[in-house]
Amino acid sequence: MNICCFVLTLNEGKNVTTCIQSLRSIFDTKDVYILDSGSVDNTVEQVEKQGITVLTNVQVGTYSAAEQRNYALNYARDNGYDWVLFIDADEYLSDSFVNASLKKIDEYRTFDVISIPMLYRLHGKNIRSMGYPNWHDRIVRTNQSFKANVGEYIESKSRAYANELEIVHNFNSLGMRRFIEKQSRYAEYIGKQIYDYSQGNASDYFFKPGIKGYLKKVFSRMGLFRPFIRFIYQYIFRLGFIEGRSGFIAAVYMFIFEFLVAVSVIEYKREKSNLVL
Repeated sequence: MNICCFVLTLNEGKNVTTCIQSLRSIFDTKDVYILDSGSVDNTVEQVEKQGITVLTNVQVGTYSAAEQRNYALNYARDNGYDWVLFIDADEYLSDSFVNASLKKIDEYRTFDVISIPMLYRLHGKNIRSMGYPNWHDRIVRTNQSFKANVGEYIESKSRAYANELEIVHNFNSLGMRRFIEKQSRYAEYIGKQIYDYSQGNASDYFFKPGIKGYLKKVFSRMGLFRPFIRFIYQYIFRLGFIEGRSGFIAAVYMFIFEFLVAVSVIEYKREKSNLVL
């Protein structure tokens, strides 16, 4: 399988070395690329010292994860690759992924996209209450393209699910301030999508295939109940309480995120109302 790996970065100097070290277990350096969104810390400097190719694509306006991943797919295709493994800088390959190696990925070469499970970790503890296995479209043919700014996905029925190719995500590894900044951007986008959807307009965000797409539509009608429902679901029904302090903190973080989404919907409605006036 002719495959390369793209690491998406933005001010990830704290995490990027760990990510790259895990990739070296199965990838040659020449097949690993950094796609940076305009870091102002030492991310690029650290990567270049390791001989990794750095590409930069700074977006204008609202950040779109799909746009960034499609940029990588186009670059990979133009440089002779058939597949791309995507990983974020605050993630790393699990032991099961490394043990499976690229030979396991090659078993799925007849598909267009391989969805893999995401295991969240917080304060050194696995947080399965975040929705494990939490499938993500991360191994993709270069002739495909992602949709949706947030919760990006490949719209294809030619999909495989690979349990053993697990990626570990260091949840909120850069602290609360960075979490609020990042999630505020996502919340503003989702708030607009919820408003547009309520007006009968098309939205890529709500048409993710499977149960996630359905739940997004249901959840869009919950208003200010969103954060409370999310907390109860994650901490009680997903057994976050057995994960100790880490499980509780993770549930609180997601409460904050859902609160930001709910407020974003209210603010967007207010903005549209003022425009009408």
